[in-house]
Amino acid sequence: MTAEATVMMTTSFALALSADSGTTYTAVKEVKSFDLGNITSDQVDVTSFTSSGNFREFKSGFKEADEGSFVINYLIEDTQHKALRDAVGGVAQYFKATATAVDGDDEICTFQALITSMSRPVQIGEVWEATVSIKLTGVPVYTTTP
Repeated sequence: MTAEATVMMTTSFALALSADSGTTYTAVKEVKSFDLGNITSDQVDVTSFTSSGNFREFKSGFKEADEGSFVINYLIEDTQHKALRDAVGGVAQYFKATATAVDGDDEICTFQALITSMSRPVQIGEVWEATVSIKLTGVPVYTTTP
């Protein structure tokens, strides 16, 4: 018997930003893509003279995420887009990302992240997009709702 891969199809995705430390969230409009960043773990060498077979031994250490990003169609008068722009280099922001699967289940991730940059290049005849770079700080919290 062969194992079958599970294909996750998302019917919707929403990113929201909180202005009150995560109590309430307001949607970030026009999100086109999202990447929280690749989460990795340090490897701590715990090899000792009693390690067997001349093999090093490791344990997992602290986790961290590489820099992530999301792309939006930039709306110059939008309150949330202005808040993102103004938060570059400031304190960590509170976010909530919600992906809804075809079967109706939601995966919700709440997290805090520093906004490390916001690039808004303007091109003739193109949609004005902004790429917002983020750095996760602390533990992301995942929940699933049916």
